[in-house]
Amino acid sequence: MTDTEARLGRGLQALKAEDALALRRLLFGLLAPEQEYTVATDGQEAFVVVTSDQVISRLLYTEGNVFLPRLYRALQLLGPGFRLENFVDVGANIGIVCIPAVKRGLARKAIAIEPEPRNFRLLQANLHLNGVADRVVAHNLALGAETDATLRLELSPDNSGDHRVSVSSAEGLYGEASRRTILVPARRFDDVVPDVDPRTTLVWMEAQGYEGPILQGAARAVERGVPVLAEFCPYLMARTGSFEAFRDVARAYQRLFDVSRPETGALPATAATLDSLRERLGESGAYTDVLFC
Repeated sequence: MTDTEARLGRGLQALKAEDALALRRLLFGLLAPEQEYTVATDGQEAFVVVTSDQVISRLLYTEGNVFLPRLYRALQLLGPGFRLENFVDVGANIGIVCIPAVKRGLARKAIAIEPEPRNFRLLQANLHLNGVADRVVAHNLALGAETDATLRLELSPDNSGDHRVSVSSAEGLYGEASRRTILVPARRFDDVVPDVDPRTTLVWMEAQGYEGPILQGAARAVERGVPVLAEFCPYLMARTGSFEAFRDVARAYQRLFDVSRPETGALPATAATLDSLRERLGESGAYTDVLFC
């Protein structure tokens, strides 16, 4: 922690909540020229974050772990008959969900999969920083439909959570055509993740539109009905051409939940339900999270 952060941190305690939030946002913006990394703390966890990241890192630093409530919501939807032991985090970023899941005792252990090299280095650092490195196995690779493949990953310049497997070269809503790309190794989910139990395993997936091919490579887990929470963004799926593969997953499950709208209750896990959800969200970038169970 820098002297600037320490002084402002003491001052934050005396401010109203809204003023403190505004000041933390200002401070985060001032850090980038001074240093590349800083530490964001939230309750039980601390994370090394990147000062140039205007989404994941900025939110962690200014507002705390706003990503974690979705996990509590998913566990509530799965009900008391589900006991989480093994948390599989696909697109783990810097550990924003898998680390608190294990550290807070929501899961006994985790597998974290993150393809982007800097995110992965920070993930490793944060595992050790939070004392959970012995309970989280981390893999620096992408997942897809094939074993031992190579995928092209396009990198967002200011959002560490928006690095994506690159399939289309067309200009998109977020300047995708101008993004720098790298090649990353890829394997199938079923080759990376050991035997899974649908009563105790939850797959958590944020793959920026590539969820369909990943689930194709997770045939064993899907056939066994392992619960899967996956981001559902029609725009991103259209860019990767993965919607049809994602929709096929519905055949293995009985029900699904729109996690952003839990008041709707359980919906039938059918292609028609996903078609309706895609139509509601449109292709302007809107998204939700879908829980298959």
